[in-house]
Amino acid sequence: MKKTILFSIFALGLAAVSCDDFDFPNPPAQSNEQLPVLQSSTVQIEAPSAGQTIDLGAVNNANGTVVLGKFVSAEDFPSPLYKLDYEAQISGDENFGNVTKVTLATSGNDIVASPDVLDAAFHTVLGTIDPAAREVHTRLMVYATNTETGTRYRIGGPKVFFAIEKLTLVPFNPGFYVEEKYYIIGTCTDGTIDASKAIEMTNSGISPYDDPNFSAIVNITADEAAAGYNWAVVPASTLAAGEGMVMVPDADAMGESAAGFFIEAEAPGVWNTIYEADKHLININVRPDEAGRFKFSWLLALDNLYVVGAPNWSPEKGYGLWTTDYKKFMGYAYFGGEYKLTKAQDWNHGDFGWNSSENIIQAGGGNIPGPADNGMYWYEANIVDGSVNYVTAITTYGIIGDATPAGWDASTALTPSDDFMTWTGTVELTTGEMKFRANDAWDFNLGGALVELTPGGDNIKIDEAGTYEIVLDLTSLPYHAVLTKK
Repeated sequence: MKKTILFSIFALGLAAVSCDDFDFPNPPAQSNEQLPVLQSSTVQIEAPSAGQTIDLGAVNNANGTVVLGKFVSAEDFPSPLYKLDYEAQISGDENFGNVTKVTLATSGNDIVASPDVLDAAFHTVLGTIDPAAREVHTRLMVYATNTETGTRYRIGGPKVFFAIEKLTLVPFNPGFYVEEKYYIIGTCTDGTIDASKAIEMTNSGISPYDDPNFSAIVNITADEAAAGYNWAVVPASTLAAGEGMVMVPDADAMGESAAGFFIEAEAPGVWNTIYEADKHLININVRPDEAGRFKFSWLLALDNLYVVGAPNWSPEKGYGLWTTDYKKFMGYAYFGGEYKLTKAQDWNHGDFGWNSSENIIQAGGGNIPGPADNGMYWYEANIVDGSVNYVTAITTYGIIGDATPAGWDASTALTPSDDFMTWTGTVELTTGEMKFRANDAWDFNLGGALVELTPGGDNIKIDEAGTYEIVLDLTSLPYHAVLTKK
């Protein structure tokens, strides 16, 4: 005789995870337990209204929970020997390509999640701390646990889900507010809040909650430097209104301080000052710290940095890095162990070293820890956020293309110098096209004009077939190559 067991018979609170977790109703072969016969089709769980918007902060303040499913019934369920419990997968896309798993509780016939658990899942799957409402997708997994043995089985197996739905979640307030745009005022605006003269600052283009580092290049004239170039920062709302919150230096950063903290003020009048002509990169982190301060820095806008360190500490032989935004510098370098980044190919113009307490680079500081083994690396450093990364060891460089012996299917290897910064070979080429690439993959490749090769540049044309002596030179910028027909 069939029977319907109402949820109240086996209602649970937060489910405890047992040592064993098997797909129900098919246990591992070595189990001798007689399992209940319960197919997923006998379990009925309804999804809440699809498309609803849930303010997690409001739910949390009301000590509430979020309903992700409503239990209806289960037929032929062997209660009380087996109890049901639930988990949910949360994803940012309907295909559930990136998911995080959360444990659920029950309240009457409702299957619920706590708002703080959903808030954490929201930020994990979407990779953001932005408090803007976003869509997420949820689906439930149902488990049966033997109350005598503690063995736990997933009903229906690994491909069966219940109460699949789409929700819009408003995450918790992060405790601070940032705007989309910020501007420099001061000397450029004659000391006032002037929208027609303010200099717009930019970040990476993503949400300022996730990238709060804003920067701008200011070109300071000799006369401005002699008088002192004053600056402060205002958000877009202040600029539009002509009044409002202004970010000004605190007492320690007033005047000529190349780094420090800004604080909130109600009007302009306090400035940081630069007494140096030429282009400068001004940076500010608009996410306040615990004291409500905003970290800032400024420095000469450099076109290049140079990697100098073991096994060769001679700055005139430093490996050049270039930049497209004066913040992130990149390029090839041969080194191992400790090193520094010099602002010129000498020790007279300053350098970037290591801040061991924060594990970042900064102007000055000690030697920067590097890779254990000497090698050629694709290297990246960000002088604004202080991050460094010797991304990939380059072990091979070759040519590839329909002008090369292996065509576009494989690289024809070149021979490295001792420091891997020069690569040579004698190769029979046909008419066609070619490129240079590293590690027999397309992650790092060079193309374009031979006198100025660029990462990911255009294919290089070979107009005349023959035997060529090829020299790829990565020792200095711009990277270049010479093809000499023999």
